[in-house]
Amino acid sequence: MKITSKTLLEDLYRANIIDINTYLHLHGEKYTYVNDVLMLSFDNDSWSSQTREDKELSTFLYGITTFFERYDAGSIDTSMLILPQSLLFSLNSIYQKEKSRFNAGTVFLFALYAESTLLYQHLLYSLLTNPKSLFDENSFRSKASQGEHTVNNVDLEFKRYKYALTSIIVNFVESLANFPDCKYYKKAIESSLEESSVDLSIYEDAKAYADLLTFKPSGIELVASEGSSSVYVFDDSIQKAYKELQSKFSIRTQNILVYNLPRYVDIMPWVTGEKTEFNFRGCGMKSKVEIGDFVQQFKKYLSENTTIAVAKSNIDPDLIETITFLISLGVENITIPNMSAYQNLVEIYPQWSDMALDITDVTKVYAKVYEHNPHHAQDCFDLIEEIIAKIVLLITTLPEYESFASLFSTTGQALKKLTDDNKRELEYQKYITEEKDKLLTKAFNDAFDKSSVQARNAVQNNRLGYREFMRFLGRENSFMDLRNVGKRGANELSKILSTFAITYEKILREGDDFAKSRNIKAIFYWLDDAGIKFVKDFKQYYNYFPMFFILNAFFRSAKSVKAQIYASFYGITNMGSSSLDDLAAKYHFTRERVRQIVYNKEFKRDKIISLILDSKYWEKYNLQFQGFITTEDPQYLDICEKEMPSLTFFNYCNLLGVITNISILNLSYTGKILTTSDVEQYLIEGIKFHSYGYDPNFIYIEYR
Repeated sequence: MKITSKTLLEDLYRANIIDINTYLHLHGEKYTYVNDVLMLSFDNDSWSSQTREDKELSTFLYGITTFFERYDAGSIDTSMLILPQSLLFSLNSIYQKEKSRFNAGTVFLFALYAESTLLYQHLLYSLLTNPKSLFDENSFRSKASQGEHTVNNVDLEFKRYKYALTSIIVNFVESLANFPDCKYYKKAIESSLEESSVDLSIYEDAKAYADLLTFKPSGIELVASEGSSSVYVFDDSIQKAYKELQSKFSIRTQNILVYNLPRYVDIMPWVTGEKTEFNFRGCGMKSKVEIGDFVQQFKKYLSENTTIAVAKSNIDPDLIETITFLISLGVENITIPNMSAYQNLVEIYPQWSDMALDITDVTKVYAKVYEHNPHHAQDCFDLIEEIIAKIVLLITTLPEYESFASLFSTTGQALKKLTDDNKRELEYQKYITEEKDKLLTKAFNDAFDKSSVQARNAVQNNRLGYREFMRFLGRENSFMDLRNVGKRGANELSKILSTFAITYEKILREGDDFAKSRNIKAIFYWLDDAGIKFVKDFKQYYNYFPMFFILNAFFRSAKSVKAQIYASFYGITNMGSSSLDDLAAKYHFTRERVRQIVYNKEFKRDKIISLILDSKYWEKYNLQFQGFITTEDPQYLDICEKEMPSLTFFNYCNLLGVITNISILNLSYTGKILTTSDVEQYLIEGIKFHSYGYDPNFIYIEYR
């Protein structure tokens, strides 16, 4: 409901924004419209005589009518204080929390235009006027098909969006009860939700969905310690006991354990005897003895309280044949299996009887599938779950196998929980590529470029890469457990994580071609879209970068004055060469200064050109020459064919002069092949040549 100065007070009563007593009181004072109440705010005498309730209502009506008026006029901004600060603060905090819980950062970017500085004002306006518009599926699908945000599964993302938004609204409205100055805003939003018939009954489903998505450090984890490939079930209760046991030892030993073995799965190679030495930095003889004692005590705790080793199959051998039959039956009833997943499953279990042996031990199934090929693990688990679901369905038509229904049903549920608990890791392995890894590493480093020294040290000291950093999503309080991280540092890390998580999801889920293009743009940022596409396709086909093309493009778009002068003097970009005098006049330098820039190649001091000239990019090219190079040079012809059909030999020589220490001279005369002694003689006598590059070992010359 939009409230203006002309809104009837009776309408506020009918919308349950004001109660009957307030309405009767205002009616008795001869107030009919909202504007009548607003006038109290401008009359000091009347205002001072009003009750607290009247003042609260007047403040609310002034705030909300001004908000609507300015919003509709397009003059709303973040600095306006017409709304209670607690209102926007509550909406902000709940939005950020629920966005993280539902992993909805990317979907909010296009569905709610979350990058807008007026996001919360836009949300509030919609909640007060037409909240149902926020749930418009057609509008969502239209936005999902536009812009740069890739949406692989629109149905799934709309469900995520709908649940996340419902959770935000329910929690936001409930939170307003804690702020007296938001009393009427709470009633206004509730009235608007009821009037728009927004279905908030899905809130319970939304909570269940959030629990499914929320990252938890549980399920199967591969021990990160070198030399161990064991797989263990991560259990929060064991981790808690692990930390409590640490507190009984000296501070120095605690620090060594926290820094080197933060999770109990990290110490398992020593518990199982796979490792015996404690060669940690700063770990002296006394600490080694204490850590050895710690291992023995923790081992004792495990033996007395839990079993974390992978259990062996407990299936009666006589039943293996029956279970094998049911598995093969389930496989046959898969309509169109994911062939790559199917192939991987067959490689892991060449015979379905092999799977029958493991079927009730999902930890073993998980370990085998994950270790065989992490990239296809998610698809493989989906296929196994589909097979099990088919088996359960088929058993309903096969009464003689009814006793096996519970076994397969329980196995399916356990495997689903295990894969859900490890969803982030499985998705990472499924979507990650070399290009995306480079982009994520760069984005992670960029995220800390402007952070405090304390935050950067926390990442370095605790050896956190972007994958380790993302494990804190949903459990940000654990930042306090890191070495040398105080409360302020933990808060800063949480803020960085909430921002980086959006970038992480966006990069991880985007197409590999798009990731490759972004990676090329990040390295060679001066390339235009057509140049990026050419470089991407060239790299994919030939497996190296077309560096002459890239170097030439750099000079064409160079922002550096020194690079422009060098390129103009030698005519590198096929635009014709300029004299020292012309360049001095153009750039307002002396002729001598231009000569220094050209002959000393001063532009090479620039970090950008240093990046281009990095030897790793030029390994495919021959930069070691003997004797003469002519227009018949195989490398020149190869570059003309693959990279730059319009590359002149003179331009090629000059580009070589950038890469190597050759001095390229720009002279003019009808050329001929010269010996080194001839060149020396011609230089002494001042005779001019067409074009060549000269150094003691070889000469470039262009034929005419």
